[in-house]
Amino acid sequence: MEYMTKEAAIEAMEQGGYKVAHRFFGEGEWIAGGYCEEDGSNWYFDEEGLQIPADDFWAQRQGKEWETGWRIVG
Repeated sequence: MEYMTKEAAIEAMEQGGYKVAHRFFGEGEWIAGGYCEEDGSNWYFDEEGLQIPADDFWAQRQGKEWETGWRIVG
């Protein structure tokens, strides 16, 4: 399986509208999202429909292990 970088995963979600998963995610887990034009923020949502501010999502995923290992799932 070929993995993407964090930057490529962010671009896939925010520009392409794709769902992405990381190698640490469980079966069926994914994240997707985009830009909110109303307030200029980025919001993500997961497979359960939970909305997560992008900054909060990435604050919990720091370190080199999160810099790669991403893939498009849908």
